[in-house]
Amino acid sequence: MDIVFNCKCKKSFSVEDEYLLKKDSLKCPNCEFEIPKKSLEYLKEGLSKILEAREFLRVPPPSNVVMAKPLYSIEFKIIDD
Repeated sequence: MDIVFNCKCKKSFSVEDEYLLKKDSLKCPNCEFEIPKKSLEYLKEGLSKILEAREFLRVPPPSNVVMAKPLYSIEFKIIDD
C-alpha cells in the first residue's frame, strides 16, 4: 500500500508501507524537508496498527466485479506551521 505525502512545497510523494516501516528518517524528495523523528515514529506506530486492522478495513467489491487484490487508500499531509 502506498502512503502519499503532500509536502509544504506543494509537491506530493509516496512511500510503500513496508518500506516506510523500515525507515529511520523521511525527507521530501523535492525540497528535502525532513519529517521530525518523533512524528515519523508516531506515523510508523499508527501505520502498524492500520496494517494489523487491514482485514476490518476491507470493503468487499460488488459481486459482479473481479479484483486481483483489495484496494486501500490512505493519505497523510505534512503541514509545517
